[in-house]
Amino acid sequence: MAVDVETSSAPTNTNESQYDENLKKKRKLTSPAWEHFKKMKVGGVMKAICDHCHKHLGAESKNGTKHLLDHIAVCPMIRQRDTRQMLLKANSSSDGKCALDTYHFNPEDSRYELGRMIVLHEYPLSIVEHEGFRRYSNSLQPLFKVPSRNTIRADIFKMFEAEKHKLQRVLESNSSRVAITTDM
Repeated sequence: MAVDVETSSAPTNTNESQYDENLKKKRKLTSPAWEHFKKMKVGGVMKAICDHCHKHLGAESKNGTKHLLDHIAVCPMIRQRDTRQMLLKANSSSDGKCALDTYHFNPEDSRYELGRMIVLHEYPLSIVEHEGFRRYSNSLQPLFKVPSRNTIRADIFKMFEAEKHKLQRVLESNSSRVAITTDM
């Protein structure tokens, strides 16, 4: 035996109807762009934050979603995520064996190695501002943001201070005398 149950969407009293009128209905986010973004209020303004690279883009209704879809097409983290499984690097262990491991990009390591390269080869600090060097670096790793001349200078000074402290510890632990001679 089937039982029909009627449901009424009409409010039972006037207080409920006033409450319903005061509610703002949120529209469902229907664009496929919202699969890659979170909508948040930042500084009193609605922003769309990319789930992959955490870039903040406009999320007001007047902005539309074309710019979000364009960002998805060029987001470097999405491209990196797609190819990450295909990138392997060879790691050699201390016992001489070679093993394959997955590659994970670390921009801090790249900045450190860039500083070492500049010091080792005595390149000018301005190399980081050369258009050719920037294009070359971008072709190798699009996620790497080439630092400015001042930033790389600060990195090199940090490397110098770290090496200086290591050398001081080695000299302090040495019980014999050391003579350092320089040519001026």
